[in-house]
Order: sequence, then C-alpha cells, then structure tokens
Amino acid sequence: MALNLARSEDFDPCSCVSYFKWRIGLSQSISLGNAKDIFPWYLEPRDSGMVITYEGGGHVAYYEKEGDLLHIYEANFVPCSVSTRKLGTNSSVIRGYR
Repeated sequence: MALNLARSEDFDPCSCVSYFKWRIGLSQSISLGNAKDIFPWYLEPRDSGMVITYEGGGHVAYYEKEGDLLHIYEANFVPCSVSTRKLGTNSSVIRGYR
C-alpha cells in the first residue's frame, strides 16, 4: 500500500536509507551508507528497528514486530514511493536486523 506520510523535503522517497533515517528521527546529514553495504547486527528481530533484506540488491526498512510478523514501513520498495507490507520473521528475503 503506497502512503503519503511526509513532505518530500523531509526525506528522499527514492531512497530506503533516507526514509529509514527520517522514520527514526536521524538527521539526513548522517551517513549510513548504501543499503547493500549495511551490516546486520542481529539475526533475530527485536521489538522494532531496521530490517535489512536482499531485495533489489540490498534494501532497508523500519519494522515493528507483531508476533511472528514484521510490519514493514519503507520507501523505494515500490519505486520512489512509501509503502507498508508484512513479512514473516523467518522470510528468506531477510538478511538481518539493526
């Protein structure tokens, strides 16, 4: 589902990393690097945080854990759009968590 959650000047909707930083209140001037290069710290999800996936060569999103599901909030999974979806915590697309 595509959403319009913020003004375009708050984050780049064509960047999953930019959206993640906006979502957690991190300054856009702080570099996290490219999604494909972000190293996971955890193999199991916590209550909320960053999920790192293999999708598109590397993708990050903000998640909130709901039992065995992750409610994903992300940008650029649908090109240059903000969207939400649910993934199982055991999904093969998940590389890890931060």
